[in-house]
Amino acid sequence: MTDALSRKTRWLLGHMLVKQLESIDIEVVESTDRTTTMLKVQPSILNRICAAQYSDMELEKIKNKVEAGSSSDFCIKNDGSLYMTRRLCVPSDSDLKGDIMSEAHRSRFSIHLGSTKMYRDLKENFWWNGMKRDIVEYVSKCITCQKVKAKHQKPGSWLQPLEIPEWK
Repeated sequence: MTDALSRKTRWLLGHMLVKQLESIDIEVVESTDRTTTMLKVQPSILNRICAAQYSDMELEKIKNKVEAGSSSDFCIKNDGSLYMTRRLCVPSDSDLKGDIMSEAHRSRFSIHLGSTKMYRDLKENFWWNGMKRDIVEYVSKCITCQKVKAKHQKPGSWLQPLEIPEWK
């Protein structure tokens, strides 16, 4: 029988394993077909973000400000990618944002976290304008979360008096 503590430990071990794989530039990609297991070779999300940063006009404006020395919140790394403090700036590409949110929400290590926890986890590594709003919208459209979501309201029905038993 699994309890809350054993599930958390399993999650932490999985999370640590993913972090170790990321440190050596190996990306874990979950297959949508659960009957077979296969390895998909795809460009890492980091490479996709860095490539898309060059075509985003807003991020290019920020890069120009950083190069001019007028922006202290952002920095440009050696590979040319733009960061806000330690968070990678994600361009306004809906497919890219969708992939990031899908990985953070549906992977077997995150197990459909709510929007608050998902935002807290994503904001450690990523930044984009309207990030919290996008995450709330994404989670609100998740069918699994809607089915399993805990209700915080009492059921709306009339209270009926209980029958008082006769004592002998």
